[in-house]
Amino acid sequence: MSARVHPSACVHDGAEIADDVEIGPFCEVGAGVVLEAGVQLRARASVIGNTRIGARTQIHEGATLGGAPQVKGLVPGSDSRLEIGADCVFRECVTIHTGTPKDAGTTRIGTHCYFMAYSHAGHDCQVGDGCMLANNVAMAGHCRLGPGVNIGGAAAIHQFVEMGEGAMVGGGAILVDDVIPFGLVTGNRARLNGLNLVGLKRSGADKTEINALRAAYRDLFHAEGNFSERVASLARRDPDDPRVIAVLDFIRRERRRPLCRPEAS
Repeated sequence: MSARVHPSACVHDGAEIADDVEIGPFCEVGAGVVLEAGVQLRARASVIGNTRIGARTQIHEGATLGGAPQVKGLVPGSDSRLEIGADCVFRECVTIHTGTPKDAGTTRIGTHCYFMAYSHAGHDCQVGDGCMLANNVAMAGHCRLGPGVNIGGAAAIHQFVEMGEGAMVGGGAILVDDVIPFGLVTGNRARLNGLNLVGLKRSGADKTEINALRAAYRDLFHAEGNFSERVASLARRDPDDPRVIAVLDFIRRERRRPLCRPEAS
């Protein structure tokens, strides 16, 4: 089966296109692009730059993937890439930029991610598997999202922010700090507002596992003593729940941004 390319589409020489790819009206596919099996481009979608799109990914009307980073002084011809995993969906007018030489040089989006209309991921972002960005999310460069992160509509994310696995950002939030795994943050400026219990249940966590994480959360953010003492106290108890261990490891690592906490914690 050969690729189905609409006569009005512009596919540049050098593009690598699998046999069963579908490219709709007025699309553009750049010379440095690789489209794996089953990729679909809807009308007026553009995939440009040094960009690889994983199998069965859907790119909807007006989306532009692989545009140059919005960085002053970028040297033309710099090694700048975008890699997208399989089974992703990018809805109308999504934009994702390639990386920069000052970082890893590559923006990466994992598998099974869903970017809703008008959402944006800046240069050098690293997005884990199964993440969802709702409409109009604006995520600046160098952000890192663990697997299963959900970001609510119209949220804005500061550059270099990290979000641990299963974290949730409320709609309209202005997030400037790092978010623990399975944390829920809301507001402007966003503060930690508990655990993403809905996400935990959907991921298959049982009552015992959720209660262990709740107890650790209380010990970390609402017990007596300063924060460093609380972290050390929980670590000394040598917890065996993998989610609690993930939270501790996230808190204790070096970071570019501060850690998002509840008010007065």
